[in-house]
Amino acid sequence: MGFARLGAADLRARRAGAAVGLVAGGAALALVLQLVTTLSVDATTAGPSDEQAAVPSDFSRIGWTWETPGGQAVVGGVRAGAGVVVRFGDGIAALDSATGAERWHYRRPGATSGEVFASPDGSTVLATFESSGAAGIGALPVVVDPHSGEVRAEYPQGEYVVSQDRLVMTSHSFLTLTSEGEVAAFDLDSGRRSWTFSAPKRCHRLEGGENRPTCPWTTWS
Repeated sequence: MGFARLGAADLRARRAGAAVGLVAGGAALALVLQLVTTLSVDATTAGPSDEQAAVPSDFSRIGWTWETPGGQAVVGGVRAGAGVVVRFGDGIAALDSATGAERWHYRRPGATSGEVFASPDGSTVLATFESSGAAGIGALPVVVDPHSGEVRAEYPQGEYVVSQDRLVMTSHSFLTLTSEGEVAAFDLDSGRRSWTFSAPKRCHRLEGGENRPTCPWTTWS
């Protein structure tokens, strides 16, 4: 991700377009989050967990298998808690890495699990959920203790989930893009904004295929 310098005319045009897009996008995001938060939750919890099993030195055989609810496809996972937290169609589940036994799960039937992230020390998991009919517009973040499956927090207001593919998680915060195009950090437990970074004037965020000279003082990855 980087920033490119713009001329005055380009800047005025982008600002005008951004103002219209922000109003329309904000309304769509609010509707999506309302749909997600009204869906029922299917969740279980677990007791204290042991340490993770050691990483095997070879992969000569299958140690265990686990079947998702309704045969949904496993689409992601992170190492956290006492094993691994896997993401499937409408939720996440924690598996014991030694036996493959399910320890807990958190599902929102009717929604789509967007992504799952783990803090660097594996003590916290953040999962996002989208409306099945509006994937990519916005998502509801849910913070979970990977050892017990207990929900620490969820954030019904979604100003900070417009770009979950660029979300970065630490032990106390998550960083992502806001609906205003800024980079911001949010506290995991309260959901409150801790700080914000805005690109210098006449710069804009580079998208995947753009090839423009970047502002050297704001290029980052």
